[in-house]
Formats: sequence, C-alpha cells, structure tokens
Amino acid sequence: MLKIMMKSQVNPSSVTLQGLHNPPREDIDIVDLLRWAYQTQRVDEVVRRSVPSGINGGYRSNAARALETGCLGVITDGGRMGFGADGADYLPEDAERVHDAVRYLLPRKMVCIVIDYAKQGAAPDWLEGVIPRPVGVFRPNGKAEMEYRDGAKTKPFYCLLRYVPVDPVHLAFARQLYVEWWDAVARLAAAHLDLDRYRVTGPALAREPWIDRA
Repeated sequence: MLKIMMKSQVNPSSVTLQGLHNPPREDIDIVDLLRWAYQTQRVDEVVRRSVPSGINGGYRSNAARALETGCLGVITDGGRMGFGADGADYLPEDAERVHDAVRYLLPRKMVCIVIDYAKQGAAPDWLEGVIPRPVGVFRPNGKAEMEYRDGAKTKPFYCLLRYVPVDPVHLAFARQLYVEWWDAVARLAAAHLDLDRYRVTGPALAREPWIDRA
C-alpha cells in the first residue's frame, strides 16, 4: 500500500496533470458574462485607451503589450487609470475575446446597445405589467375634445383619446428593442466563444416574457 501511495506522488496521473494545467471552466450566462466584461473589467474603455497596433490598425492583446514593454521598456498606455477593473494592470484575455465577439459578430446598430446595457447590468425594460388604457381628452371646461366633420365644428366625428400609462407605439418600441437585444446576446452565446475561464450558457431570460406571462 505504501508503494502505491509513493508511486502516485512521484508520478501523478495524466488526469491530475490535465486538471492542473486546464482547470474546469465555470458556467456563466451570456448576460452575466457581458456585465463582467463591460461593467467589471471595463474592457471597452481599456481597448479605447490602447495604442493602435501600427500599419494594420486594430488593437493589441495583453501579450503583445507585455512583449513591447519588455523590449522597449515603455508602458503603452498613457492614461493614469491603467488596465482592467479599478485601474489594475491586467485585463483578462477572456474580456478582450468577449469585446471582439461583440464588435465583429453583431450588427453595427446592436454593438452600442449591447455594451450600454451590459454596463448598466440590466436588460432593456420591456415595460412589464403595462397595459395601455384609452381615456378621453377633456378641455378645461370639462367638455370632451372632439374632431369634427366640418370646419364650422357643428358635426362631431369622434372624441379624442389618449392612452395611459403609455402609448401603444412606445410599448411596441420598448418590446421590439428587448427582442433585438435578446437576439444579439443569444447570437453571442451560440458563437462558442473560446474562453479560458468560462463556458457560456443562456440567455436564461425569455425572448418574449410578456407572452410567457400572458
């Protein structure tokens, strides 16, 4: 028994070595991953402060910046905030990969929308529980506002209405925005992002929650 134990200590199994070099990835919902990248790591701000890579433009990874720093003895970021969350000197590669996916996999109009809501740590407000209700429009004297068939205003056609608490057009716009945002983050989740730390899941949020709750 002692020999077996000594052998296992001297020659750890390949499974053990694999676990040390490739720790298991953590499951994370795509919405939480985006919040981590943009709200916690502030990856877009870091990349924006980074120096362009040269002739071909674009931005360098942490490895490229570290290499240049080692060769030239200079720090490539001129801002006082440093890199990463809270001014740290390290930006996780996973955050950069997420930012690249957002920029290159999504329609241009959705890039800013996805980043903005990730920074807020929220999904677009689809106006849960809002049901537009028509009410009459009244003049200061208490009489209903009317549309007339004639210029002399002697032939009433219909009374004017307004909707409370929100106009149906505004409600439809809010929910269409939510659907487009959901489709965008679902596209990112389905892209099989090659991340070191995380395995992407979700989105757990429903695509049309107002239908599910109807």
